[in-house]
Amino acid sequence: DVAVLERHTNEIKIKAIDGDSFLGGEDFDNAMIGHCMEAFKREHGIDLMIVGNKFERYKRLKRIKTECEIQKRYLSTTTKVKISMDSIHGEIPLVVPFTRDIFSELIKPSVDKCVEVIDQILKKCDMKDTDIDDVMVVGGSSRIPYVQSRLSEKFGGKPLLKRIKSEEAVA
Repeated sequence: DVAVLERHTNEIKIKAIDGDSFLGGEDFDNAMIGHCMEAFKREHGIDLMIVGNKFERYKRLKRIKTECEIQKRYLSTTTKVKISMDSIHGEIPLVVPFTRDIFSELIKPSVDKCVEVIDQILKKCDMKDTDIDDVMVVGGSSRIPYVQSRLSEKFGGKPLLKRIKSEEAVA
């Protein structure tokens, strides 16, 4: 979600709020999951989305999703991680090296959509990027370096305000 606020001394006025209810951190998780599935299929010729019964597929996907969520967080503080799980299919392990650059490339389409939402709300307010004084980011995905750099870049290199714990805030 995106909000444009106007501040006058001790008063804050909401100028506009907009968002895309189908856009969020889960999209980033799904991009990582898809990358892992494709890497496994390339290496072993097995499509993890169709092999096994419904329960096995669900359990496998849940394991991969959990590991991707964990490694996504690590990628905010390190440049390289490895998605590694024993016996993802029979005795075959899932081992996928992941760099921050690969992750950034995977989430680029979702971040582009976020920037489009910002453009739409600024247009509604008849404002330009340069009219914005401060940019505050909230939500767990705001910790992702690529998200931070794209937002800072969008607003002319302004530093982002992160005074509150982003994963505990509600925008």
